[in-house]
Amino acid sequence: MTKNQIAVADKYVDKQTETFGYRRPNVKFILDYIENLSEHFGKESLDVVTSNCVINLAEDKEIILQKVYEVLKFGGEMYFSDVYADRRVQKSIALDPVLRGECLGGALYYRDFETIAKKAGFADPRIVSRKFINIDNPRIKDMVGNIQFYSITYRLWKLKDLDDACEDYGHIAVLQRTNVRVAFQIRA
Repeated sequence: MTKNQIAVADKYVDKQTETFGYRRPNVKFILDYIENLSEHFGKESLDVVTSNCVINLAEDKEIILQKVYEVLKFGGEMYFSDVYADRRVQKSIALDPVLRGECLGGALYYRDFETIAKKAGFADPRIVSRKFINIDNPRIKDMVGNIQFYSITYRLWKLKDLDDACEDYGHIAVLQRTNVRVAFQIRA
């Protein structure tokens, strides 16, 4: 994320506010590391936190999930996509600057992510979508060996007494348009 990207986002806030029927904007764009989330938002102050390929780039993924859990209101949700691996990534891959830049080096084994999410308080991490990432570059393919990578979209809820297994009873979450505050935290 750059200052220019935030300027583009700011440019369209009024149009989006009108399009979605709000009287005033309900978004805030912040240029900072996601690890600093609690410096910008108070405890239990957000309904939704979204992220796209951010957590993968951070060193301490556990602290990020803890901070997101803290700023979410009860019933709040984190909805995000990132790159995950089908097994644990070796240190040589994790530290390689090219693979980090390709978002492969920071990929967590998806089962480890689910353990971390549960430890932070998100009882039942749910996969919304999972797409295989095809690596076409022979050099990178050789570097990662047999590890397979996926783009996975997760939903995490701040709910007490949620079963730790996904059962679908047809329930849905409905957020009231007038009370939703959305925070976008982007890490360069």
